[in-house]
Amino acid sequence: PEFIGDPHIFNWNRDFADVDLIIHPEDWPRLTFSYRRQEQIGDSLTTRRLSQTAFSLFEPMDKVTNEYRVALYHRLGPVDVTLEQGVRLWNNDTTTLLVRPSPGMELGSGATSTLRQFRWHQSETVTNPVTRVRLHALPMSRLEVNTGYIYSRTRADNSFVNFLGGTTSRQERVNGEVSGSGDGDRNIHLFDLGY
Repeated sequence: PEFIGDPHIFNWNRDFADVDLIIHPEDWPRLTFSYRRQEQIGDSLTTRRLSQTAFSLFEPMDKVTNEYRVALYHRLGPVDVTLEQGVRLWNNDTTTLLVRPSPGMELGSGATSTLRQFRWHQSETVTNPVTRVRLHALPMSRLEVNTGYIYSRTRADNSFVNFLGGTTSRQERVNGEVSGSGDGDRNIHLFDLGY
């Protein structure tokens, strides 16, 4: 058998969508509805190791991000006010698998290992609502004031499962199954003031 090394082949497509709807009646606040979408789909090859042996694995890709935003803009006397509420939804499903039993070569010793089965599946979902407030004013002829506040909360959920079966170069059988899941929250507050 031939030593594989660490080859990585990518064949991905990225598609983008960007849509804005602006409603601006005379003497009324301006309202904007926005939608953004990014999708990455395709195939790739990657490697995993059993003992000191590298094996080539198939890794299809499927990532999707959707973002929705609503913004309100209005002038209140000398102050321009912008209020924006958005949410970003991100989903990533990753599967790494062995298409068929694969021999490998252990670097240096020439001894071989065999990978009979391998499958790794990971699912990640992220929800990220964002609130923005911006104020802009020209209180004096040469003085411009900008202030803003951003609040972001991120919620992430993650799960994975891994199956592995094979034989090492010492003819030791290896079988394993591991799974897990988790979640997390993160809150961010940002303030800015500029002159």
